[in-house]
Amino acid sequence: MAVDQKFKGCADAPLHGWRVIPHTSPWREGERWEVYGPNGGGSVNAGDIKDPTVRELLDALADRSREGMAAGSALDQLARQIAENTVRSDIESYAEWVEVDGQKFMDTTRAQDGSGDPVKALEYVRFAVEYIDQRGDAFDWHMQRHISAPHLVRFVDKAEVTA
Repeated sequence: MAVDQKFKGCADAPLHGWRVIPHTSPWREGERWEVYGPNGGGSVNAGDIKDPTVRELLDALADRSREGMAAGSALDQLARQIAENTVRSDIESYAEWVEVDGQKFMDTTRAQDGSGDPVKALEYVRFAVEYIDQRGDAFDWHMQRHISAPHLVRFVDKAEVTA
């Protein structure tokens, strides 16, 4: 059945036009969806959806989003490339640098002095961390979290990790 036909019989028709993406982390695949609408977005955990019709709808929307992302317009591809090229620098530029256990980390809960509006700076950092988490192992570096303080992150080239 086509996605649009599912909408016709669904009481949740206001979801039409929303973007639903299955979470892409390898250890969480299928356990939740990222849902984006006109006023923002967030996570929907699979365990919270009891109605099979709603689950089927979210899966169908996710399939359509996945197909659209695979095909992607030139603008979508450009937006993804910009995001992938800037997420690391957003964290490095806006999060406060700290030294812990002799290593430099970025504190994703504190904005750097001189980074402008600290609320906006932390929003950039939050979006960047979320994007990196969702993209998983797509970069030529890893974002490592401090073992006892996960809000502290640092970037390590994959070559350093495998050496």
